[in-house]
Amino acid sequence: MTKKIKTKYLLFSAFLFIFLFLGASFVLALEVQLPGLKENASIGDYVVFIYNFLLGAAGTLATISFAVGAVGYIMSGDNTQLASNSKDRMKGAILGVVLICSSWLILNTINTSFTQTLTITKLTPTTIPTPPPQAGVYYFSQAGCAGNSSAPNISSQSAIDPAFKGNIKSVKIVDDATSSYGVIFHADEGLFSGGICSLPITKAGCQPVNISAAAADIFQISNGIAGDGVVFYSEPYGWDTGSNAGSATIKAEDILPPDGFKKDAGDDVFKYNWDFINQPEDYKTLCKTFKDCPFGSIRIKGTYLVGLYSSGTYCQTFSVDVPNLLVQSIVASGTGLGDVYIIPTQQ
Repeated sequence: MTKKIKTKYLLFSAFLFIFLFLGASFVLALEVQLPGLKENASIGDYVVFIYNFLLGAAGTLATISFAVGAVGYIMSGDNTQLASNSKDRMKGAILGVVLICSSWLILNTINTSFTQTLTITKLTPTTIPTPPPQAGVYYFSQAGCAGNSSAPNISSQSAIDPAFKGNIKSVKIVDDATSSYGVIFHADEGLFSGGICSLPITKAGCQPVNISAAAADIFQISNGIAGDGVVFYSEPYGWDTGSNAGSATIKAEDILPPDGFKKDAGDDVFKYNWDFINQPEDYKTLCKTFKDCPFGSIRIKGTYLVGLYSSGTYCQTFSVDVPNLLVQSIVASGTGLGDVYIIPTQQ
């Protein structure tokens, strides 16, 4: 091993020893109490302490460098190279001191807390509110509004999306300040013929679906009175003055949201009025109510959804005038009428 390599090895070993010794001393100092730091110092206090420590160390090194340069310059004699290097060292040391003082002055001018007491403001946790779900009717593939969910549905569907057709086990109705929704499910595709139906679902929240749904009457429930009511007639085109039909009127004030109106078709509210109607007495006796004579027509005087149900779950829904019930499957099927639902809706 040459003398030059030995010298480098010794210098490296000495530097490593000094580094480890100073590092251990620094850690030990932290375990005790660093001078200038108060007890239970904050992170800001440590940042200021380290900054001031490094600032002082840099100033000390600059002073030592200047002294070394000065000694070298004095001892340079006729050695112009050493004299030049020593002057450069002194200039660099002076520049370093100027930079150190300038950095301290700038930080202290901006904010004295940078050089004295740095206060770290704790951020207040902010909770971002979850936006409410969009109003509408949501389909679910499992009971209790679990499993796969559809997007909100806000309009009727004569054919439900294949992903949910026949596979809706529950439904969730979400209302908002301006919109309230309801739904009647149909077991067969199409909304204009009779078939197996669910009862009207008008309450917000999760509700079970007990049929294999293929179509859906989805409606927006009116906030108040939706028209002038609904009139049931004993004859087709009963509103025609030449029809001689008895009539039963369900008043608008009896059809209020959210549930609307529900009665058996044979209830007293469906008794036909025969005043000034030219019909035989036997006919009037047999045709007392809409249930007795559902072969006439329906006049929907506003925005209403009328659901006619048989004694079972067979039903048919209407949202416009029905001129002739004889050609509608709810009557033609011969199953007989049961309940009548009238729900006030918005256009």
